[in-house]
Amino acid sequence: MSLEAPRNGGPVKMWVGGVVVPLAPILYGIRGLIVGRTVLPSRSGEGLELTGTDAVLLSCAYICLGLFIHAHYFWRLHSRLWRYSDALKGVAVVGFFCFFGIVIFRIASG
Repeated sequence: MSLEAPRNGGPVKMWVGGVVVPLAPILYGIRGLIVGRTVLPSRSGEGLELTGTDAVLLSCAYICLGLFIHAHYFWRLHSRLWRYSDALKGVAVVGFFCFFGIVIFRIASG
């Protein structure tokens, strides 16, 4: 029994799921890096606007999220890159939780 997910999907799933969808968090993260301001979403819909170091860290977390989606839908379905998709997803997950965790810690500690 293999723990690896099956590689099923065609070029539409690969390009839409692996390029178009991840562009949203990646571009939002890049925008946050450039302007030095980003929003942490909340259930109320308004969110918490972050600036400075917190904005940079959260922007990096958003980029890692997009990288994970890209690795899952593009690299996993690519004929040559699929071997490396799990490693890239691992890097993206570790990066996301490190950046996001630091932001949450900094917010909670005041």
